[in-house]
Order: sequence, then C-alpha cells, then structure tokens
Amino acid sequence: MDGRNLDRTASLADGVSSDRSDETRPFKRGHMRRSSYESAQIQLDFSRRSDARARRAASLHASLNKPGLSESSSAQQMSLSDRMDASSCEGSSTGTTDSGIGGDSNSSKRSSLDRRFEASSLQEWESCEHQQQPSCSKKPPATPKKSLSLRFAKGIFSRKDGRWRVFGDRKTDSPGLVHTTGLILEERPSNLPQKSEEEAAKHRLLYEQLLEQAKKKEVKVEKERRKALEDKKKAEEAAGVAAKIWIEEILPHWGTLSDSKKCRDLWWKGIPGKVRGKVWSLAIGNSLNISEELHNICCQRANKEARYNREASMAQIHLDVSRTFPALGIFQNGGPYHDLLHKLLGAYACYRPDVGYVQSMSFIASILLLQMEPFPAFVAFANLLNQPLQQSFFRLKQPAMTEYFIAFDLFFQQELPALHARFDEIDLRPDIYLIEWIYTMFAKSLSLDVTCRVWDVFFRDGEEFIFKTALGKNSRDTIKSNRYSALG
Repeated sequence: MDGRNLDRTASLADGVSSDRSDETRPFKRGHMRRSSYESAQIQLDFSRRSDARARRAASLHASLNKPGLSESSSAQQMSLSDRMDASSCEGSSTGTTDSGIGGDSNSSKRSSLDRRFEASSLQEWESCEHQQQPSCSKKPPATPKKSLSLRFAKGIFSRKDGRWRVFGDRKTDSPGLVHTTGLILEERPSNLPQKSEEEAAKHRLLYEQLLEQAKKKEVKVEKERRKALEDKKKAEEAAGVAAKIWIEEILPHWGTLSDSKKCRDLWWKGIPGKVRGKVWSLAIGNSLNISEELHNICCQRANKEARYNREASMAQIHLDVSRTFPALGIFQNGGPYHDLLHKLLGAYACYRPDVGYVQSMSFIASILLLQMEPFPAFVAFANLLNQPLQQSFFRLKQPAMTEYFIAFDLFFQQELPALHARFDEIDLRPDIYLIEWIYTMFAKSLSLDVTCRVWDVFFRDGEEFIFKTALGKNSRDTIKSNRYSALG
C-alpha cells in the first residue's frame, strides 16, 4: 500500500471527512489497530465513495456542457453532491466506530449490508434526479427496494440486540443443535421457491433423527461420567478402609503381621498413599544403623564439598537434579524439592565415597522424597542401594551383572519363547535394555503411579519382581508397537 492509501486509511479511521485536502495528512505511528473486519469495511466504504464521486463528477460535467442548463439546476446538482458526500462520510464514521461484529454500541448495530442499502438507494435517487423523471421525489425513499442477493443475505444474517443471529430467530430446546435447526427447519427466503411438503417432511424426519442421536450420545456420556465418579468414589472408600487397617492393625504389630496372609493380600492390592512411606521404610529396614546425627554430618560435609567444588560427584548431581522428572517441575531449580534432592544425593556421596554418585540415582531418591521426610528418605535410600542387586549394578561388578543377565534371559525364554526367539533374531540382548530399568527401578520408563505400585510389590517380593516387571514390559511394548503380530 502506498503513502496516499495509508493517509486515506488513517483519516477514515479517525472519522475525518475524506476531502482532498485531508488526504495529504501524514500517517502517524500509534494509530489504533483495527480488526481485519473493520479494515475491510474502511476500504470498502472508501472505494464505494470514490466510485460514486467519480460518477457524480462525470455526470455533472456532462450536464454542465449541455446547452440551456439553468443555474438553478446546476445548484441543485451541487447540493445533491454535497448531501451524498455528507451521507457517505457519516456512514464511514459509523463503520469505523463499530467495535466489530459482536459490538454492543448503537453505531455498530447498523451492519455493512444496511449501509450498502442506503448507498444503493442514494445512487438510484441521483439517477432519477439526473433524468428529471416526474415519478421521482426530491427526497430519498424511506424504504428502498431490496435486491435479491441483499434480501437473501439479510434473511440469513441478521443483527438483534447487538448480536448476530444466523438463520433468523428460531429457538430450540437443545442448544447444541442450533446449526442443525437452522439448516433443516428454517424456511427459505420469500424470493426463493418454498419447500414442498414432501421435502419439508423429509427434513423434519432428518432433524428428529439427528436430535435423537444427539440425545443418545448425551445419555451415554452422562452414564460413563457417573460410572467413573462411582468407581472413583469406591476406590477412595476402599483406600480409606485399607489405610485404617494398616494404621490400626498392621503397623503397630509389624514384626508379627508383616508376613501374614492378610498383610500380603493388602500389600498386593496397593499400599494407600497415606501410609506408603511408612510401609516402605519398615520394609527396607535400617541394617546400616544410620542415625540422624550421622545424617547431619554427611549433609554438612556435602555442603562444604559443594562450596569448594572439591568433589566431582557434586557437579554431576547438580546436572542430574534438574533432569529428574522434568514434567513435574518440582525438582528443578526453584522447585520445592530441588534443595532436598540435592542435599540427599550429596550426603550419600559423602557417606559412601566408594560408590559415590552414579547417574540415575536421582530418580530413586526423588520417589523416596515424595513419600517420606528427608531423614527417613536418606535411610531408605542408603539401605536400598546396599541390597545385592543394586550393589552389583551401581558398583559395576561385571561378573554379578552377567549372572543377572543370564538368569533373566533364561526366565524370558521359559515364559515367552516366541518373543525371546524374535529378540535373538534381531540380536536384542538383555544388557541393552535391562540396565536402565534396574538403575532407575522403572521410574524413568513408567508413569509415577505405576512405578509406585511396582515398588510396593518389589518391597514385598524382593528383586524377583523386578525381572517379572521387565518381562511384562517387554511383552507390553512389543504388542503395543505391533511387532508381536509378525511372529505368528
């Protein structure tokens, strides 16, 4: 767009008359930004006035060149031209002050279709004035004749109370079927052929069918929603009852009831979140006899090492803490668990310098922190990593790791021979995928809720359940990726 068009748009947006002298005003930065609808309306009004002005100038020039034209007729022509300019400028200012299609101002209630009617009626009156027909009056008609396209448009799109309505004002009992009602049941405009009785009956039947389908769908969705709420309520009630049993019956007598059938059955169903941390702490135990005083000493030493950067593990801890469960956003810098996790891992690195910090320890420590206080979480973390399976992998004892890989491979071949043969065919060995699952105890590969349920049974059945979970995950992932179908 050139500078002249920018000046014209700016003058029209400010509601200034579009005289030739005003078109030279420079475009100022900071003018109000308008919507695409308002910009299009401004350009439409400007082009319409420009075309009308050019036609009036041509007709006036032709009439002035006619012999015998009186001065009164010339004055009348000029007066008509001035009234047309004033009317067009008023329409432009009304269009520019419109706040959009959904505006509520009085000026915005006149749509562009209404203004187009007024412009067409003024043009018809001008043509009658030029031709000096006796049937034409001196004032514009109050209700000009509407064209076919305009009458059809106003029949479809109408504006009432500052809001646009589609297909008239028909109201239905089902607000979700407004468009269907407008398309099927709305009568055609008066200038078009009306529906036949057969077509109208067909449309009514179609509408009733659509309405019935919508009602059935709503009933089905509501039924599913109520069922989900009932299931959730039942699960919450069952969890409350189980938590009461754990608190009142099992935890006070843990030494005698931890191996009972009632306790193991409750354990298999899932430990309630209210008592999960306490049950995990009792199941892991404290065979290392870690005291709170020792924990405080390790934390102070970790702070000193981190301050002087004398421990390589501290730099790796700082990197891995921000990578732990990034979707939760609670272990990252500034999160509520960032300092707690950093403190726990640093204290363990100082407590076990022979092991130090190994990447992926942050996932195990973070889950323990979500279930326990910092000191019980440190005790559980240190004793958990002291078990044979974790010691073999975190201290990189290659012979022990190989024994675990061989045992899992034999178990895999026994339970899922076809899938095991497929894994051998593509040379997918257990050491490729099993290391990460053992290092993180499935915290990285499963969701947090599922990981907690796996840990529940792991603390009940021991390391055997880790390999069962790995076997089930192999089968699930293979079926999910549609690779298992190629075996049969």
